[in-house]
Amino acid sequence: MQRRPHQKLAISISNDYISIRHHETLTANIKRSKSEVSPAQKRVTFAHCQKLPVDKTEQLFTTTDLLCARSEEDWQSVRWSFVLDVFYYEMVIHTDGEMRIGLASEHADIKTRKLGSDPFSIALDGYNRCIWHDGIAFPVPMESQWTEHDVIGVKSDVSEKSVTFFWNGVPIKAPFVEGNFFAVPYFPAASLYEDQQCSINFGKKPFMFSV
Repeated sequence: MQRRPHQKLAISISNDYISIRHHETLTANIKRSKSEVSPAQKRVTFAHCQKLPVDKTEQLFTTTDLLCARSEEDWQSVRWSFVLDVFYYEMVIHTDGEMRIGLASEHADIKTRKLGSDPFSIALDGYNRCIWHDGIAFPVPMESQWTEHDVIGVKSDVSEKSVTFFWNGVPIKAPFVEGNFFAVPYFPAASLYEDQQCSINFGKKPFMFSV
């Protein structure tokens, strides 16, 4: 499928700021770094700060602009606190191992459980070719495992009560999401196995696929 700039889905987010919420600060506006991580860049400089404005596990490292994450040990998770009634984001995977990319509410225990291990989170796992939700792996029709530089899109629509994943622009709908799944806000999140790396785009730069 041909890649083209995303135009159809409006994201109510400025080019320079995103709204971040974590366990100590309910809402804080954090100015993004001007630097961008190229999808072709496999390794970048990571910083481990004591208080980052994201929820994350101990060995999950991020770049200073918070847009690229890497696991240093076993399974690690991160949750960006940005939500809209209808939103779409894209994740570029820089490694081809085990990761779970999706959504998590504030009730999801990302400190001790992988994304999709409880009813409060949902995630696409392109390594095992399934969607995880409430500890159940639902097989999805992916022709192959995901590979380095693949783009994973995640679209959540509260009014339609739907979650749709996109693998390089190809839609993978989550048919089992119940209506009460959206009773609380959900946020972009990911769980990464050791040495896996990905970077997120909230819309500061053009999306790689139109949905």
